[in-house]
Amino acid sequence: MATKTRLTLDEFLALPETEPPSEFLDGEVRQKVSPNLYHGILAVELASRLRECGRKSGTSVVGTEVRHITPDRRGSYLPDVHVTRAERIAGRGEETPVTVTPDLVVEILSPGDRPSDVLRKVDLYQELKVPVFLLVDPTERSVREYRPGEHVRAWAEGDTVDLSPVLRGCTISLEDLFGALPS
Repeated sequence: MATKTRLTLDEFLALPETEPPSEFLDGEVRQKVSPNLYHGILAVELASRLRECGRKSGTSVVGTEVRHITPDRRGSYLPDVHVTRAERIAGRGEETPVTVTPDLVVEILSPGDRPSDVLRKVDLYQELKVPVFLLVDPTERSVREYRPGEHVRAWAEGDTVDLSPVLRGCTISLEDLFGALPS
């Protein structure tokens, strides 16, 4: 019986990048699903809105698909969109991969996402105690919001998500967000 070869983080990071990119957790490499049009549109919309909120308050930076590693070095992940308070990321612009855990993470579901991989990301972001994690479902036009120590909140298209305290005063209207998708 063959066994899977488990890698270390350093071995994973030494591998050539794949397209779509791969993520790593507990010795296993998983290639991300290639995003579809809705995924791309929502990533741009969310990054733009979050960047504007961060600029108004002058407190945060926003990125997309930036490679991060977990503080315990057991994983490497690429959030679709991430927000990090500026003082936590200052002086790390050249850092690859980023070693600071984001303050807000957005993952957008794609039709080919395996449920086990989605649950794995939910678990990862909860373990990392990411203050706000949004799981966006373009098909259902819904968002699940995860915050450490709180019940999961489910938001539908008519709702507004408040991203305080990570982005003080920043709200996202899901009607506006999903309105960016072609009918």
